[in-house]
Amino acid sequence: MTIHDTHPFADPDPDPVRRLRGRTGGAVSLWTTGAGPGRAGLTVSSFLVAGGEPARVLGLVDPDSDLADSVDVGDALVVQLLAWGHRDLADQFAGTAPAPGGPFR
Repeated sequence: MTIHDTHPFADPDPDPVRRLRGRTGGAVSLWTTGAGPGRAGLTVSSFLVAGGEPARVLGLVDPDSDLADSVDVGDALVVQLLAWGHRDLADQFAGTAPAPGGPFR
């Protein structure tokens, strides 16, 4: 192992996948898809960033969730990393906290 005097994820790192991996360390994410009344979302804590062409984000999603029912292979998803200040939002999309009007409100 070699120890360098520079930050391994410092900008401008030429590899955006590597930069994303450096920012995910233990973060909870919010995955959403759809539009209008067909929107669905879920708090996902089990995911990984896989390099390659193209790079991919792989997540473990509850098969009984609204998100699993709403997304098909090839559909677009938004994956947002949440901070500690967003814990209420994470709980609402996980279904463990009340969300009057729905979690997207």
